[in-house]
Amino acid sequence: MDRTWMPLGRRWVKRIRDRLRGDLRLTITTLCVGFAMMWILPFSIYRFAVGNLAIGLLDLLIVVGIALPASHALLTGRSESGIRIVAVVCCLGCVAAAQAIGLVGLLWTYASVAFVFFVLPRNLALALSSGTLLAVMVVAGEELAGTFERVSYLASAALVGLFAHVVATRYERQRQQLETLAWIDPLTGAGNRRMLELELSQVRAAAAGAVMPPALAIMDFDHFKRINDRFGHEAGDSVLVAFAELLRGLLCRVGRLYRFGGEEFVLLLPATDAAGLRALTETLRATVEARLKTPDGAAVTVSIGATLLRPEEHWSPCLGRADAALYRAKSAGRNRVEIDDERADREIRTFGVIPGPPFRASGGDTESPEARPRPAASLVSEENARAAGIR
Repeated sequence: MDRTWMPLGRRWVKRIRDRLRGDLRLTITTLCVGFAMMWILPFSIYRFAVGNLAIGLLDLLIVVGIALPASHALLTGRSESGIRIVAVVCCLGCVAAAQAIGLVGLLWTYASVAFVFFVLPRNLALALSSGTLLAVMVVAGEELAGTFERVSYLASAALVGLFAHVVATRYERQRQQLETLAWIDPLTGAGNRRMLELELSQVRAAAAGAVMPPALAIMDFDHFKRINDRFGHEAGDSVLVAFAELLRGLLCRVGRLYRFGGEEFVLLLPATDAAGLRALTETLRATVEARLKTPDGAAVTVSIGATLLRPEEHWSPCLGRADAALYRAKSAGRNRVEIDDERADREIRTFGVIPGPPFRASGGDTESPEARPRPAASLVSEENARAAGIR
């Protein structure tokens, strides 16, 4: 028996299981499809068998309409559009079933209203569920003929939607709180090491074939222990918080800041070159020295080691090279920047410009400075840099 397919099958099963565990909306959508296959599909087969082709076809279209987008979301991991399509098909199916088979179709609206509040954003869920209930009241026949029946149906369905909305909102709020605890450093508000490792993997995957590679910079405070020993740990914490706020203000549209541990921070730049990397890190170093102070007014300085991610390289060696560059910066006297790429350093010192051909706009021969990929240094906030006396 050929077993070569078994490892691949196990990987797919594990991948799908992980997606279901990590996405409640996708799990609820998958359960919806499972119940449709279990309950609606047999009725479709039965109705085809007894000659009720129109209703059998309606049931089949509902099952196919929710099974295909849900399967695509489950297999690819791109769940947003698939879940929305499933929600719309469920609501349209309820309206069509209410018109075609009366009371049986009406009963499915309760499940559909609850479903959309669990899987869609609040405003979209409110609009879709309200439209569904109003449409059902319009197309329903004798089942909602009187005012009492209509009011009772609308009130009970709205109550189901309200309960679902409260539960879904509470879950989403708790999920966001847990996500913050899991990914964000509570003191500085920067990403933590877990988030760094995740986003390094994502940036590495997205960098394949990019014009400019990602870059890493490790920043470590100089003599930080002296601040703690002289002024106390509360003063040290204040310096860390001020540093994180300073960098968030200085980096306007590029780079993510992470607290690597203790007084070490990591800056991830999704796209830059060697010249841009050196210019940016020198600007950061000088700005910190100019604007960050200890309680007695002395300047706080940082040493920085940086490197570019090499093609097809895992992020771990890149992080190691940046750490080695940081060690050289410390050994060379602190309050300085060391770039790991020596060849790029020579180009910067020799030419003083960013190498590479000019960008040509599509459909013409003139250069488009707005469209040209810009190095990280050009994205530093001009206002903050001028305030620091850097530009």
